[in-house]
Amino acid sequence: ACDISNEVRPSKVSEPWVDCLLEEYFNQAETEKQEGLPVAPFMDRDKVTKASAQISFIKFVLVPLFEDLSQLFPQ
Repeated sequence: ACDISNEVRPSKVSEPWVDCLLEEYFNQAETEKQEGLPVAPFMDRDKVTKASAQISFIKFVLVPLFEDLSQLFPQ
């Protein structure tokens, strides 16, 4: 299971969590680069901004999820 509730929380709550999450991703990507491993595009500090990460998460995870849930539970 995953926690996707951050997108609907107030900014003063959600912003620090997003910052921590992105920093975790960026640290992992740096380690992968140092080891010569491929880096996931959404974890690369050189390619990702907070805004682009949030838009992508909403577009590719949240919207499809809620569209499917609305079909499963129409009322």
